[in-house]
Amino acid sequence: MLYITNFLLPLLAVLTALFLGAATYLTYQQMKGIKGKLHSSEHNPNYNPFFYGNPVSPDQFIGRKAEVRRIVGRIVNDGQSSAITGTFRSGKTSILDYLATPKERLYGNKADTLIFSYRDANTLSIECDQAQFWGYVLEPLQKRIAEMPDSSLYKAYQASQENHFANLEELIAQIGKLNWQFVLMIDEFDVLLDRPHLNNTDFFGGLRQQASRSRGALVLVMTSNTSLTQLHKKNKTFLKIRFTLF
Repeated sequence: MLYITNFLLPLLAVLTALFLGAATYLTYQQMKGIKGKLHSSEHNPNYNPFFYGNPVSPDQFIGRKAEVRRIVGRIVNDGQSSAITGTFRSGKTSILDYLATPKERLYGNKADTLIFSYRDANTLSIECDQAQFWGYVLEPLQKRIAEMPDSSLYKAYQASQENHFANLEELIAQIGKLNWQFVLMIDEFDVLLDRPHLNNTDFFGGLRQQASRSRGALVLVMTSNTSLTQLHKKNKTFLKIRFTLF
């Protein structure tokens, strides 16, 4: 029995070592093969770089150069609003994500003066009211001015917040005085029409008025799964604002 034990234990150790070595070698060869396939696909003209499904990250975004250039120009040069319409999974959210990354190559020396607020309308509760809406979309601005407690902009924000954002004129005016631009991006804007406390003349009319009179301090970029014509039939107040359609 002792002889068998003394014989089997070393044998098992050798077999185990051989097995682990073989497994390691196979794993290494498999990884080489995978890397080779990935590397070759990067240079394969038949490789399709486009994603279908979830929005792509800004570093994976390609194409749409003309649309991006035009929207960027409207933001930094004129402070004009834009609308991006299209069917589901057509890349609307990916464009917003890409635009909301303030790269210097996109916005030049104005990159630091832009404050982007991307909001998906689907994340708003059914009972969302105007005060909740503005408190939600203005969070990026609040974070930006948190270390500026003595500034006129900070004080204007505090006053507006205490007034439940009922009057935004002074706040937006202070944004403009700093030569900043607050770019509000609303993904699936048409969903707001299903929010009973927002689908009214007071809200849409106020939003339109603030954007129109801000002289570029407030810029709206929205997406919709329906055309502006269809949105116009549902709400004629808001769409009096000038949008460029993509």
